[in-house]
Amino acid sequence: MEFADPVTRRLVEHTGSTTEFLEQRTGHPLAVRVLRQDRCPAPSVCRSVADILRLDRDAQVVVRHSELAAPDGAPVSRNIVVAGAAADPRLAAALADLSRPLGRTLAPYAADYERELVASGRSPWHRGTEAQRAGTGRAVWRGYVIRSGGAPVLYVEERFDPRLVDAS
Repeated sequence: MEFADPVTRRLVEHTGSTTEFLEQRTGHPLAVRVLRQDRCPAPSVCRSVADILRLDRDAQVVVRHSELAAPDGAPVSRNIVVAGAAADPRLAAALADLSRPLGRTLAPYAADYERELVASGRSPWHRGTEAQRAGTGRAVWRGYVIRSGGAPVLYVEERFDPRLVDAS
């Protein structure tokens, strides 16, 4: 998917920490807000994600729904992370820590992980309250796989607030 804005293109193609990128873009520290984190059977996730992660049909996965939030509480991004339950211990610890963004928790081990963009596009962005719905618009999203030693260990999908990331 092509984007007109050069900052948007850099973000979509970025292979480092999304949290750090967005903090530089906003000029503020961001906090994670985990909305839900569940353990569920692999067949309950999208088939393409299960295929990307090479999940067996009887595998268990952890699915995390979260937001990166600005100091005023406004979401800057909305995220879904899918991890095989047998993920390496560093990933398991990162998923268990609901107070820190995954990228920040895994930063000391960044050299052990590589990100590969799977897809990107535009999709609806809805603000939380009726008063905020006036700002509803098209958001940029990207999905990528994180590999360790060549093996896929996480699928991450991020959707960005259109006030911050231009979807044109």
